[in-house]
Amino acid sequence: MSQVISTDRNRFKRYWEQQAIQCAAHQQWAEAEKINRSLVKLWPEDVDAHNRLGKALWERGLLREAKDMYRRALDLDPVNAIAGRNLERLESSLCAAPESTSADDIPHVPADIFIAESGKTTIVKVLPLPGRVSNVLPLPGDPLRLHQHGSILRVLSRNGQPLGQLGAALSQRLGFLMESGNAYAAAVVGIQNGDIYIVIKEVYQHPSLVGQHSFPSQSRTQNGKLALVRHSAVAFESDTADDFGDSDDWADLEAEAVDHADLMMIEDGF
Repeated sequence: MSQVISTDRNRFKRYWEQQAIQCAAHQQWAEAEKINRSLVKLWPEDVDAHNRLGKALWERGLLREAKDMYRRALDLDPVNAIAGRNLERLESSLCAAPESTSADDIPHVPADIFIAESGKTTIVKVLPLPGRVSNVLPLPGDPLRLHQHGSILRVLSRNGQPLGQLGAALSQRLGFLMESGNAYAAAVVGIQNGDIYIVIKEVYQHPSLVGQHSFPSQSRTQNGKLALVRHSAVAFESDTADDFGDSDDWADLEAEAVDHADLMMIEDGF
């Protein structure tokens, strides 16, 4: 009888672990927090549950509580790389900015931001700010802010801390489109050798800009949808070709964009 109960308990645990993972994959952080809290309560020695709960709390802007979860994970497993790395990044974020008390302060990122649409999505490496060194290192999947600073678009962390900036050509292009009414979302794709790679996606197009693609150079080179999935694998789906007019300006945009083949080298962080 005890063996049957144990088997049912393990099956129950596996089921809710998968539910928690699915919630995280779809950025349903409130539900992910709820499930992982229950798992931690039922299995207080489960390191993975503490790590997942820490991530969910971080995504909801509850940084101090997230730090407590990662510390608990390290108490259970002192050599746990995930908990150690995230705790270090969290402590940097907490030193750099006050904790957000509400999830409303977090930049909104659509669930499909990692499904890249031709002409509407680009992936770029964040460039360093002149004369400044950022001590904040975000996590893959973290939402970001794009902030106009003169003629340059700065990339800010979820807490508003500067991480770097976009190139001059892309800043000029997106700055004009944003002033004209377009809206964009951004998130971290991956970290490699200290460099931050981000995805930028058009989430709203102003009626006056219908027919104008945000990233025409990407449209001409990709002609399809790019799916960014676990382990940074890529997959393409057929889509209609882009017929945006050519311009010498797009050469600068192409130089700033990351070749999507290079994404295979970006370390897995999802």
